[in-house]
Amino acid sequence: MVSEGTVPEKPDPLMGYQMPYRPQEIYRIGLKLFDAHCRQAHNAPFADLSDADKDAVLTSLQKNEVNFEAMGEEYLTAGSFFGQVLSDTKNGYLADPMYGGNKGMASWKMIGFPARAPAMSSG
Repeated sequence: MVSEGTVPEKPDPLMGYQMPYRPQEIYRIGLKLFDAHCRQAHNAPFADLSDADKDAVLTSLQKNEVNFEAMGEEYLTAGSFFGQVLSDTKNGYLADPMYGGNKGMASWKMIGFPARAPAMSSG
């Protein structure tokens, strides 16, 4: 669902890539199409695939080999959906624990980031 007036018909290229969907719409559309692809190609939802098939499906998504346009999607590509999910996963994994991710500062410890508790204090 593209909201009217959200993206100009011919956006200024200096403004960067313009997607007509909000992040939650990217997830709703992308997950629906990804599930349809898994069911069509493997006769099963992603969660029921073997580990090897999961890797293959995710790789095809990353390489933009899954054709969302053939499934009726005009704007979102498999590669851009994968990129959004990967970016959000990295952000959650490396975020300050006060926002709900990075439990016990595990990712900070793993990369040697000098995690300090004051970022999580209320005072």
